[in-house]
Amino acid sequence: MKPEARLVQRLGGEDLWNITFINYSPASSHFHLYVIDVWQDIREPQITLHEDNKTGIVSLPLSETLHFADENAAWYILETIDTRFRSLHPVHVSRAIIGPYENKYRVKPETVPALDIARTLIAEDPTTNILRFARQYAYAPNHRTVDEELRQIVAKENWRDEMIVCKGAYAPRVSQALLGRNVRIIEM
Repeated sequence: MKPEARLVQRLGGEDLWNITFINYSPASSHFHLYVIDVWQDIREPQITLHEDNKTGIVSLPLSETLHFADENAAWYILETIDTRFRSLHPVHVSRAIIGPYENKYRVKPETVPALDIARTLIAEDPTTNILRFARQYAYAPNHRTVDEELRQIVAKENWRDEMIVCKGAYAPRVSQALLGRNVRIIEM
């Protein structure tokens, strides 16, 4: 899904935009879902208001920038946007990484290693499916001036939640196999 921008608020020289989009990474077979809130000033607009006065058109340079690797933390996404575009001041990003979907048909387990418990359960029951999901979050609560340019103060903590979706019958075994890891098990 291409980046879509929605105008949230106008404040004279700055507009608050909410950008949503989905990318697919063929290398890892993961989907990346993003929600980014960004203030834009009037100097070099990267989002222009559509004629409906509610949605925005995202520039090609910004759209091309919005491709990040699985390993990139959410704070890195904010910092990259802030550094590359003078007029953009990102304040929030949420990213969901969906995948891998582990089942008997998974063809490239070498890109992201399969969970040991997934291999065990699939060997016992070929209809077993396990979906991994990670949620990342970062925000920039304030800004500072650097070389006469505004730069966001990005909190560099790696706020991340991981979840595994599996059959309810296997949830206790999956949970036991992942003891010590900060992972939530969601039963389907």
